[in-house]
Amino acid sequence: MSYLKENEIKCFDGTNFVICLGLKEYLETDKVKEAENTTPRDEAKIRAAKKNNDKLRNIIIRSISDKIHEEVISIEPVSVLIEALKTDYTSDRKDITQWIKRLKFIKTEKDSNIPKTIRKITTIYKNMEESLTSPSKKKKKLNFYYAIPPKYK
Repeated sequence: MSYLKENEIKCFDGTNFVICLGLKEYLETDKVKEAENTTPRDEAKIRAAKKNNDKLRNIIIRSISDKIHEEVISIEPVSVLIEALKTDYTSDRKDITQWIKRLKFIKTEKDSNIPKTIRKITTIYKNMEESLTSPSKKKKKLNFYYAIPPKYK
């Protein structure tokens, strides 16, 4: 808790941690990308957004199990990380929009992670099929293509 400011500790009531830190919007949108896309470019705003994203990401990563940690450690920004957690661990596994969103962000840069990435995509397709919805073969191929490391493209 050493990185918390005194006023952040005072406003915390045990249930409003993210709101208390003023980081709720980071769960909903990619604030770093927003800061990077502003004109004129404001480096201080970008640094602050990255710092806040990292702070919230660290809180989330420290609060999940090692197994889940391995699955989501490479996901950035925190808004996508939280969506991935919702998708993988929500009780409504038949919500197709979750799975479609998740497919957009599954990728790997390491050869050693390719099998794990393929398993994740395959699991999503199985969940979609259980919901009586399945993407076309072309769309499936594209999802696999975008998930693999760039050197194979």
